[in-house]
Amino acid sequence: LTLEQHQAWFQRYINKDDDFLFVIEFDEKLVGQASVYDIQWNTGLAEIGRFLVAPESRGKGYIGAACAMLINLCADKLCLRSLFLEVIEKNERAIHIYQQNGFLEECSYNGLIRMGRSLAQIGKT
Repeated sequence: LTLEQHQAWFQRYINKDDDFLFVIEFDEKLVGQASVYDIQWNTGLAEIGRFLVAPESRGKGYIGAACAMLINLCADKLCLRSLFLEVIEKNERAIHIYQQNGFLEECSYNGLIRMGRSLAQIGKT
């Protein structure tokens, strides 16, 4: 990509209202990213994912913590009702993280598992 192409993509991206990318920081260092996207404002449904962690930061719990924070943000600030994600069926580590954060398997297809989670009870205890 040329610099101009990348800048044009970024300009289109920052104007979207259905796709948010967050960086994960620890000790003032960028250690990863997470996203909520394809937000359907009329139904309160969105997909989360794009969880990435720097190789030197793997296994330190950053993705699990980021997932929990993203769920709370989706419920409290974005007022969403439910979330889903897709994960490769062989990615046991990621599946475990998602299950710990309340996601349940909905279906599987083409080597992927779709998992969902209601946000109805968050912030209502």
